[in-house]
Amino acid sequence: MRRFTYLLAALVFAIPFLFPLAGGAAVAGVNSFTAQTAVGQTAGFDVGTASVHSIQLVVTGAPTACTYRLQGSNDGTTWYHISAADITCTSSIVSFESNKPARFVRGDLKTLTGGASPTVTLHYAGK
Repeated sequence: MRRFTYLLAALVFAIPFLFPLAGGAAVAGVNSFTAQTAVGQTAGFDVGTASVHSIQLVVTGAPTACTYRLQGSNDGTTWYHISAADITCTSSIVSFESNKPARFVRGDLKTLTGGASPTVTLHYAGK
């Protein structure tokens, strides 16, 4: 069952690339961020102009509590939440947000506790 879950997550993450959205728009930004081991934000990433955001959070170390938010910015200085709510990430997960235009994106690891040296790695694709 676990293998199927990982396969499904990988397929879902790849869908925006395999089947472009209406108009066949090019991918605005693809990035894998450095694994986070403590709460805080990743560096910002210039995605040009993206309004559809796909993220995969790869979690190791089995944390007992983990929450994450994707943030966006139009100027790279003033940040807002793209995610509608905190994403629970005690295991690897895929999430999508649409109709949220942003020039820059970054991850915001809100909580990370328990487990054995847990890490969270953000993989992002946007259009």
